[in-house]
Amino acid sequence: MILSIVIPAYNVEKYIERCLLSILSQDVAATDYEIIVVNDGSRDQTESVTRRLSSGRSNIKVVTQQNQGLSVARNNGLALSRGKYIWFIDSDDWIPDNCMGQIVNVLNNCHPDALMMCAADFVDGELKRRVSYKTELICDGRSWLQQFQTPCAPFHVWSRTFLDDHKLRFIEGVVHEDSEFTPRAAYFAKNVVAINDICYVVYHNPNSITRTFSMKRPLDLIRRVNQSLSEFSERLDGEELKVFHRLISTHINTAMHCVRGATKEQQREVDEAIYEHRGQLRHLLHSGVMKYRVEGMLFRMFPRHYVRIYKLMQLLNR
Repeated sequence: MILSIVIPAYNVEKYIERCLLSILSQDVAATDYEIIVVNDGSRDQTESVTRRLSSGRSNIKVVTQQNQGLSVARNNGLALSRGKYIWFIDSDDWIPDNCMGQIVNVLNNCHPDALMMCAADFVDGELKRRVSYKTELICDGRSWLQQFQTPCAPFHVWSRTFLDDHKLRFIEGVVHEDSEFTPRAAYFAKNVVAINDICYVVYHNPNSITRTFSMKRPLDLIRRVNQSLSEFSERLDGEELKVFHRLISTHINTAMHCVRGATKEQQREVDEAIYEHRGQLRHLLHSGVMKYRVEGMLFRMFPRHYVRIYKLMQLLNR
């Protein structure tokens, strides 16, 4: 079996059928791929919808676990999979008709560690391209890092052997787990292939984790995602290190952006999280982005006032 598609699903009774039907309506034999739906303790009809669609289809497996989050569901789906390659697809998204044949053809011919594909956002009934690649073949992941565009795991297909050899799994229990996983994976990759056609469609679900406010988002970025990337970056140098400086700096700014309109108590909580992990501020100072470097200097001069400084700089840059 060439491809295993892992779909974590939590309370997506409105979307999961569209997702599954888009995968089943492809130009690839059913024996060449499998679909593993990990029902993450849904409280709606998600499980019944998936089991109805899986009836009579030997290439669909539905498993149910207690609610443990997206990362655990992906890791557990990966552990159950049998394919040579793994594609993580989110349950409220879908894939265009007859894109899988092209993907499988590239996998069979190029045997990459990772395949990158272009994606589009579905907005107001139209597809708007989100990612583009100028080259069809990138020799290694370090070259990929130089033009790193998105950490979204579903925009990539991964070699199972590659993931296992480098012990690449998602950090469990965090939001923005892709932002920690994908840069590390890119660093280790030796053979990366890019497809410039749109092979993935993102639906802007208003109830998704990344589109609703939660203090878990900024705090996980600082305490878990950035801390892991910062420790990983200690083995790097040269251009790869510069990429990680920029990524970690962007995450710091994203964390502050999340609470720019929150209560003073919530802003102070993010300030304290950054102060507790203030070693990350060195990445701002070494970033190639002038705004981040200025932030780094101001943050060191005025500790524990990070969000306030961020908001002031946003006003000055208008």
